[in-house]
Formats: sequence, structure tokens, C-alpha cells
Amino acid sequence: MPAERFRSPQWPSPEVLAQYRANGAIRHHDPNAPTAVYRFYDSAGRLLYVGMTHNPTWRFKFHVHKNWWPRAVRHTIDWRPNRAAAAREERRAILEECPLHNRHGLPRRRQVNPIDAVRLSMDEQRPA
Repeated sequence: MPAERFRSPQWPSPEVLAQYRANGAIRHHDPNAPTAVYRFYDSAGRLLYVGMTHNPTWRFKFHVHKNWWPRAVRHTIDWRPNRAAAAREERRAILEECPLHNRHGLPRRRQVNPIDAVRLSMDEQRPA
């Protein structure tokens, strides 16, 4: 499914964005730029994935080839004032909200076993 179905909302405020543009274009991984923490959910409301980026529309295009992407039907975007604040929120969300497909940032004991992931996928495909 195309990444265009998920669009990024407006930046937190035009004033904040103007301030960063006045100092030069927002650069990739600019630690002071507003950064989004995003979450993808499936049709049952299960959290599939948590990530962070300064440009959600651009970043979502890299998820199109992930095995969970076809099941993503909804997303949320939570803007943080800078990259460090977004990184703290992303890590907290991964550890506490337990998304099904995040592996980065998880302790080894919490990483999804590939066999369990296949079972979950098969369970979701069974008729109710």
C-alpha cells in the first residue's frame, strides 16, 4: 500500500518552524529541530510500530516494504521539541507499550521471537 495514505500533520507551529528556517534549513538529525514520535496501529487497535523522525511523510515511505505495513490502518504523531525528547519518548513507548514489530531498543529478552511473529500473523489471517 502506498505511503501516501499516511500524511504528516502540520508542524507544531509555524513560528517554531520559521525560527529553524531562519537559522538555515532543518537538517537531517538536527538535534534542536522539532521531532515526531509516531505509532502505527492495526485494525484491532494493536500497536505495530513506534518510530521517530523530523519528517514523517518522508520516513513512512521507508516502512512500505516492512511485513507489518499492510496491516497498518491508523497512525498517531506526537511532536516533541527536539531530538533528545523524542528519543526518550520513543524508548519509553517501546519498553512500556510493547509494539509488535519494534526490535531496536528492546532488551534481548523482550525481542519478538520470529516463530511467535509468524504465529501471530497466522492467527490474524484466520476467519473469526
